[in-house]
Amino acid sequence: MDMKRQKLLEGHSDMDEGEDRISKLPDSLVHHILCFLPTKSAICTSILSKKWRYKWISIPNLDFRVWRSATSEDVYLETDRFMEFMDRVLLLRDMSKLKKFYLVCDGRCDRTRVNAWISDIVKCKVEELIVCSKSQVPYSPFLSPSSIFTCDSLVRLTISMLCDLKLPTLIHFPRLKLLRLMHITFRDKNFSEEFISNCPVLDELSIEYCTWDAMEDFIMSAPNLKTLRIQAPKGVIRINAPNLTHFEYEGRIAKEYDVHGFSSLVNAEIDFCMYLEDKDDIETRREELGYAVIKLFERLSSVRFLKLSFETHKALSLVDNLNARLPAFNNLRYLEVSYICYSRYYKPLLCLLEISPKLKSVNFTHGFGGRLSENGIEVVLPPIVFSKLKKVTFGSFKGDKMELILAEFFLKNAKI
Repeated sequence: MDMKRQKLLEGHSDMDEGEDRISKLPDSLVHHILCFLPTKSAICTSILSKKWRYKWISIPNLDFRVWRSATSEDVYLETDRFMEFMDRVLLLRDMSKLKKFYLVCDGRCDRTRVNAWISDIVKCKVEELIVCSKSQVPYSPFLSPSSIFTCDSLVRLTISMLCDLKLPTLIHFPRLKLLRLMHITFRDKNFSEEFISNCPVLDELSIEYCTWDAMEDFIMSAPNLKTLRIQAPKGVIRINAPNLTHFEYEGRIAKEYDVHGFSSLVNAEIDFCMYLEDKDDIETRREELGYAVIKLFERLSSVRFLKLSFETHKALSLVDNLNARLPAFNNLRYLEVSYICYSRYYKPLLCLLEISPKLKSVNFTHGFGGRLSENGIEVVLPPIVFSKLKKVTFGSFKGDKMELILAEFFLKNAKI
């Protein structure tokens, strides 16, 4: 028998004897392995042996997003047990550094205890913190511990819950790169200025489904910001973000757009919620609203990808002499119109097609409806040369007359 085969057999013999090789691994490697298990399963390894009893107390990730049973008969009892479990976990865990802490709770969780858990996590120099509530009943208010606002270790922070957010006097996030806030009611008039100015390396900001109770204006300066998603208030929108590459905006037409530093912008998605406006008010303020829309679109001319809602086309239709007022979109390669686009708002579409000489793809995600007419007279589409256009997509194509007219229009004018 050769030596190589003999060694393999010896190794096989050792395994048959039940040698515990995992326990011989360095603690750092064991902790890394435990990170791939659900947190509850990782903690359950404490029953394996005395040696494993406290292995879990230094794992760098704690994930409590899925803890409620789908078949639970008593959700209140289950919540009480979960809170007691969380109290024990954080009491027994050592103070070693935490990379990630994820928590999803609901209205049955005691907010005082939730705040205490967050305070304990902050002391562990956590880098990524996600706290979400599925409750449909708002905390009134949810008093986030002030320590979270001076956590100098945080790199990623997500808070998604129906709660009031009132800022403390001191805010300091020297390492925070990603901030996502959802379903929050802002109680500070200067939230955007005070909060974001204390996040010097912020790279991504999302503010969605929030209520701007005390805020009429959104004002921010973020020199390192690359991604901004915002459902904004209707006051003044003032943004200075010289390195922004991705911009998503949803909301009513603001009173004023004072936007700077969008020259690096690559992707933009704009959804003006015109359905929230009073029809009579739209006609009364037509010129004012149209001017505001143009001020924003002037800053989007560098984009390669542009996604517009049907409501945004309605907003653009408020602008008189649109072709002369919009700058050329010389970098635009992909244009998407989300939701069904109705033919009575065809002029903004034609304008965008005409001022985008390098356009390669157009996508009507929900098709095109209605009749192409003005005052009952059918309109003939003017010729536009598409020297680069390669693809036009109609979602939910039904073969309506308007869709056929548009299809013929693109086929006739596209050169590729």
